[in-house]
Amino acid sequence: MSFSHRSHRRVPGTIRTSSVAMSASMLIMFGRCTTLQEKQQAAEGFTSLHGIDYSQKAVELAQAIAAQKEMNISYKKVDLVNCNEESLAIEYDVCHDKGTYDAVSLCPDDPSSKRAAYMKAIHRMTRKNGLFIITSCNWTQEELSEQFSDYFIVEHIIPMPTFMFGGKVGSRVSSVVFKKK
Repeated sequence: MSFSHRSHRRVPGTIRTSSVAMSASMLIMFGRCTTLQEKQQAAEGFTSLHGIDYSQKAVELAQAIAAQKEMNISYKKVDLVNCNEESLAIEYDVCHDKGTYDAVSLCPDDPSSKRAAYMKAIHRMTRKNGLFIITSCNWTQEELSEQFSDYFIVEHIIPMPTFMFGGKVGSRVSSVVFKKK
């Protein structure tokens, strides 16, 4: 079972049972625009489902798959580290990232300023008291909590399988649910 499949099985349940999500109507997912089954599962109860990616080809592929499967999901190309105010004009009840922050973090050209721009964009797109859910294979839950602490507070840690190595317990994936400050 792949990283994506295992981690995404846990997120929809967390979204559905969240007190914010129970009354929410708008959900946006960043990156991986082709994970349509997960998006459909997570969309239960949402009246407006959106996906964004910095790759136009990923957006076009997702649009084609959604049309073929008759799924009502809106897709748009947005680069979260180099976007204008118009791209961030809509606020969402739940924002979910599975991989975009990891990609931004690995950028060889000034990754810390790109991470800062990403965090500001996510904060702007998250509605007051809204949720930001991030799944990462590059950062621990402690690191994510610290990095996003200026904009969000930890609402919930999504449990992931753990392993022990060298006397320390770890996880291949970290998933944190934040609430907007």
